[in-house]
Amino acid sequence: MQELERQYSPSQWSERHSSGEVIPIHFEKAKERSETARQTVLCRQDVVYDDALPRGLLDVYGEDLPKGAPVVLYVHGGYWQELDKGVSAYLVPPLVKAGRAVGVVVGYDLAPAVSVADIVVEVRKAVVWACALACGRGSVGVVLAGWSAGAHLITQATLMFTVNQGFHGQGNPDVTVNQSCHCQGNPDVTVNQCCHGQGNPDVTVNQSCHCQGNPDVTVNQGWPRPRQP
Repeated sequence: MQELERQYSPSQWSERHSSGEVIPIHFEKAKERSETARQTVLCRQDVVYDDALPRGLLDVYGEDLPKGAPVVLYVHGGYWQELDKGVSAYLVPPLVKAGRAVGVVVGYDLAPAVSVADIVVEVRKAVVWACALACGRGSVGVVLAGWSAGAHLITQATLMFTVNQGFHGQGNPDVTVNQSCHCQGNPDVTVNQCCHGQGNPDVTVNQSCHCQGNPDVTVNQGWPRPRQP
Protein backbone atom coordinates (compact mmCIF):
# COMPACT_ATOMS: atom_id res chain seq x y z
CA MET A 1 0.00 0.00 0.00
CA GLN A 2 2.80 2.44 0.82
CA GLU A 3 4.43 1.80 -2.56
CA LEU A 4 1.10 2.33 -4.33
CA GLU A 5 0.60 5.62 -2.49
CA ARG A 6 4.10 6.73 -3.49
CA GLN A 7 3.39 5.97 -7.14
CA TYR A 8 0.25 8.12 -7.04
CA SER A 9 1.88 10.99 -5.09
CA PRO A 10 4.34 12.91 -7.31
CA SER A 11 5.32 15.08 -4.34
CA GLN A 12 7.17 12.04 -2.99
CA TRP A 13 9.29 11.57 -6.10
CA SER A 14 11.65 14.52 -5.70
CA GLU A 15 15.31 13.83 -4.99
CA ARG A 16 16.06 17.50 -4.26
CA HIS A 17 13.29 18.42 -1.83
CA SER A 18 11.18 16.77 0.83
CA SER A 19 7.57 15.91 0.05
CA GLY A 20 6.46 18.80 2.27
CA GLU A 21 8.59 21.28 0.32
CA VAL A 22 7.82 20.20 -3.22
CA ILE A 23 4.25 21.50 -3.57
CA PRO A 24 4.93 25.08 -2.32
CA ILE A 25 8.07 25.24 -4.49
CA HIS A 26 6.17 23.97 -7.52
CA PHE A 27 3.39 26.50 -6.96
CA GLU A 28 5.77 29.45 -6.63
CA LYS A 29 7.75 28.46 -9.73
CA ALA A 30 4.57 27.95 -11.74
CA LYS A 31 3.20 31.30 -10.59
CA GLU A 32 6.46 33.11 -11.35
CA ARG A 33 6.91 31.63 -14.82
CA SER A 34 3.27 32.13 -15.72
CA GLU A 35 3.56 35.80 -14.82
CA THR A 36 6.67 36.02 -17.00
CA ALA A 37 4.66 34.53 -19.86
CA ARG A 38 1.99 37.21 -19.50
CA GLN A 39 4.62 39.94 -19.47
CA THR A 40 6.61 38.70 -22.45
CA VAL A 41 4.04 37.11 -24.78
CA LEU A 42 1.01 38.76 -26.36
CA CYS A 43 -1.90 37.55 -24.24
CA ARG A 44 -5.69 37.80 -24.45
CA GLN A 45 -6.94 36.96 -20.96
CA ASP A 46 -10.23 35.73 -19.55
CA VAL A 47 -11.81 34.80 -22.85
CA VAL A 48 -15.20 33.19 -22.24
CA TYR A 49 -15.67 29.71 -23.68
CA ASP A 50 -18.82 29.00 -21.66
CA ASP A 51 -20.69 31.94 -20.14
CA ALA A 52 -22.66 29.59 -17.87
CA LEU A 53 -19.55 28.64 -15.90
CA PRO A 54 -17.84 30.71 -13.18
CA ARG A 55 -14.45 29.54 -14.41
CA GLY A 56 -15.37 28.99 -18.04
CA LEU A 57 -12.50 31.21 -19.14
CA LEU A 58 -9.26 30.72 -20.99
CA ASP A 59 -6.17 32.73 -21.92
CA VAL A 60 -4.80 32.87 -25.46
CA TYR A 61 -1.10 33.51 -26.06
CA GLY A 62 0.79 34.34 -29.23
CA GLU A 63 -2.00 35.38 -31.57
CA ASP A 64 0.52 37.54 -33.40
CA LEU A 65 2.16 34.40 -34.80
CA PRO A 66 1.66 33.53 -38.49
CA LYS A 67 -1.91 32.46 -39.26
CA GLY A 68 -1.00 28.87 -40.06
CA ALA A 69 0.65 28.22 -36.70
CA PRO A 70 -0.93 25.30 -34.83
CA VAL A 71 -2.91 25.80 -31.64
CA VAL A 72 -1.85 24.03 -28.44
CA LEU A 73 -4.55 23.74 -25.79
CA TYR A 74 -3.27 23.07 -22.27
CA VAL A 75 -5.33 21.80 -19.32
CA HIS A 76 -3.71 22.16 -15.90
CA GLY A 77 -3.57 19.52 -13.19
CA GLY A 78 -4.17 19.71 -9.46
CA TYR A 79 -6.11 16.53 -8.72
CA TRP A 80 -9.30 18.10 -10.17
CA GLN A 81 -9.38 20.42 -7.12
CA GLU A 82 -6.50 22.87 -7.21
CA LEU A 83 -4.66 25.45 -9.30
CA ASP A 84 -6.00 27.54 -12.16
CA LYS A 85 -5.03 28.93 -15.55
CA GLY A 86 -3.30 31.90 -13.91
CA VAL A 87 -0.47 29.70 -12.64
CA SER A 88 -0.44 27.34 -15.62
CA ALA A 89 1.06 29.38 -18.45
CA TYR A 90 4.64 28.27 -17.82
CA LEU A 91 4.71 26.18 -21.00
CA VAL A 92 3.77 29.14 -23.21
CA PRO A 93 7.10 30.94 -23.83
CA PRO A 94 8.90 27.92 -25.35
CA LEU A 95 5.96 27.33 -27.68
CA VAL A 96 5.35 30.90 -28.77
CA LYS A 97 8.90 32.24 -28.81
CA ALA A 98 9.99 29.47 -31.12
CA GLY A 99 7.26 30.70 -33.46
CA ARG A 100 5.66 27.30 -33.41
CA ALA A 101 2.27 27.47 -31.74
CA VAL A 102 -0.47 29.63 -30.31
CA GLY A 103 -1.10 28.66 -26.68
CA VAL A 104 -4.55 28.29 -25.12
CA VAL A 105 -4.53 27.77 -21.33
CA VAL A 106 -7.87 26.56 -19.99
CA GLY A 107 -9.57 27.35 -16.70
CA TYR A 108 -12.31 25.13 -15.32
CA ASP A 109 -14.50 24.69 -12.25
CA LEU A 110 -12.99 22.62 -9.46
CA ALA A 111 -14.18 19.69 -7.38
CA PRO A 112 -15.89 19.26 -5.02
CA ALA A 113 -18.05 22.20 -6.15
CA VAL A 114 -18.67 20.27 -9.37
CA SER A 115 -18.19 16.65 -10.34
CA VAL A 116 -15.35 15.47 -12.53
CA ALA A 117 -17.95 14.53 -15.15
CA ASP A 118 -18.96 18.21 -15.21
CA ILE A 119 -15.33 19.26 -15.62
CA VAL A 120 -14.95 16.88 -18.56
CA VAL A 121 -17.87 18.59 -20.29
CA GLU A 122 -16.25 21.98 -19.63
CA VAL A 123 -12.95 20.87 -21.13
CA ARG A 124 -14.78 19.47 -24.14
CA LYS A 125 -16.29 22.93 -24.71
CA ALA A 126 -12.83 24.48 -24.45
CA VAL A 127 -11.55 22.01 -27.07
CA VAL A 128 -14.37 23.03 -29.40
CA TRP A 129 -13.47 26.70 -28.79
CA ALA A 130 -9.81 26.04 -29.60
CA CYS A 131 -10.80 24.21 -32.78
CA ALA A 132 -12.88 27.21 -33.82
CA LEU A 133 -9.89 29.48 -33.17
CA ALA A 134 -7.67 27.22 -35.26
CA CYS A 135 -10.22 27.16 -38.06
CA GLY A 136 -10.47 30.94 -38.09
CA ARG A 137 -6.71 31.30 -38.21
CA GLY A 138 -6.20 28.67 -40.88
CA SER A 139 -4.03 26.70 -38.47
CA VAL A 140 -2.49 23.44 -39.59
CA GLY A 141 -4.08 21.71 -36.60
CA VAL A 142 -4.63 21.48 -32.87
CA VAL A 143 -2.58 19.75 -30.17
CA LEU A 144 -4.18 18.89 -26.82
CA ALA A 145 -1.94 18.78 -23.76
CA GLY A 146 -2.65 18.09 -20.12
CA TRP A 147 -0.71 17.49 -16.94
CA SER A 148 -1.84 15.05 -14.23
CA ALA A 149 -5.60 15.53 -13.82
CA GLY A 150 -5.46 17.65 -16.96
CA ALA A 151 -4.19 14.65 -18.92
CA HIS A 152 -7.15 12.64 -17.66
CA LEU A 153 -9.53 15.45 -18.63
CA ILE A 154 -8.35 15.78 -22.22
CA THR A 155 -8.59 12.01 -22.60
CA GLN A 156 -12.15 11.97 -21.33
CA ALA A 157 -13.14 15.07 -23.30
CA THR A 158 -11.94 13.65 -26.59
CA LEU A 159 -13.69 10.34 -25.90
CA MET A 160 -16.95 12.28 -25.81
CA PHE A 161 -16.62 13.01 -29.52
CA THR A 162 -17.89 10.25 -31.76
CA VAL A 163 -16.00 9.16 -34.86
CA ASN A 164 -18.47 10.73 -37.27
CA GLN A 165 -19.52 13.73 -35.23
CA GLY A 166 -16.21 14.51 -33.63
CA PHE A 167 -14.88 17.97 -34.25
CA HIS A 168 -16.88 18.27 -37.47
CA GLY A 169 -20.51 18.08 -36.35
CA GLN A 170 -22.64 20.26 -34.09
CA GLY A 171 -21.11 23.40 -35.53
CA ASN A 172 -17.56 22.35 -34.75
CA PRO A 173 -14.93 23.48 -37.24
CA ASP A 174 -13.42 21.19 -39.82
CA VAL A 175 -9.95 21.06 -38.33
CA THR A 176 -7.73 18.21 -37.23
CA VAL A 177 -6.65 17.42 -33.69
CA ASN A 178 -3.19 16.24 -34.64
CA GLN A 179 -1.78 15.07 -31.33
CA SER A 180 -2.40 14.84 -27.63
CA CYS A 181 0.28 15.00 -24.95
CA HIS A 182 -0.47 13.39 -21.59
CA CYS A 183 2.01 14.32 -18.84
CA GLN A 184 1.84 12.24 -15.65
CA GLY A 185 -1.77 11.38 -16.35
CA ASN A 186 -3.88 9.63 -13.73
CA PRO A 187 -6.27 7.51 -15.82
CA ASP A 188 -6.66 4.69 -13.30
CA VAL A 189 -8.97 6.61 -11.02
CA THR A 190 -10.55 3.34 -9.91
CA VAL A 191 -7.54 2.63 -7.72
CA ASN A 192 -9.09 4.67 -4.94
CA GLN A 193 -7.49 2.67 -2.16
CA CYS A 194 -4.22 4.51 -2.80
CA CYS A 195 -5.76 7.97 -2.46
CA HIS A 196 -6.50 8.11 1.25
CA GLY A 197 -3.13 8.57 2.91
CA GLN A 198 -0.47 11.21 3.13
CA GLY A 199 -2.80 14.17 2.61
CA ASN A 200 -4.20 12.96 -0.71
CA PRO A 201 -7.91 13.55 -1.37
CA ASP A 202 -10.48 10.83 -1.03
CA VAL A 203 -11.14 10.07 -4.68
CA THR A 204 -13.74 7.42 -5.36
CA VAL A 205 -15.55 6.03 -8.37
CA ASN A 206 -19.21 6.78 -8.86
CA GLN A 207 -20.39 3.46 -10.27
CA SER A 208 -23.66 4.96 -11.52
CA CYS A 209 -22.06 7.62 -13.72
CA HIS A 210 -19.89 6.86 -16.72
CA CYS A 211 -18.57 9.05 -19.49
CA GLN A 212 -18.51 6.99 -22.69
CA GLY A 213 -17.66 3.91 -20.62
CA ASN A 214 -15.17 5.70 -18.36
CA PRO A 215 -15.75 6.20 -14.64
CA ASP A 216 -16.75 9.44 -13.05
CA VAL A 217 -14.78 10.59 -10.04
CA THR A 218 -16.26 12.08 -6.90
CA VAL A 219 -14.33 13.91 -4.22
CA ASN A 220 -14.88 13.81 -0.50
CA GLN A 221 -16.19 17.16 0.75
CA GLY A 222 -14.08 16.81 3.85
CA TRP A 223 -10.70 16.84 2.12
CA PRO A 224 -8.43 18.42 4.75
CA ARG A 225 -5.46 19.48 2.67
CA PRO A 226 -5.08 23.29 2.51
CA ARG A 227 -5.18 24.89 -0.91
CA GLN A 228 -2.63 27.29 -2.26
CA PRO A 229 -3.80 30.93 -2.42
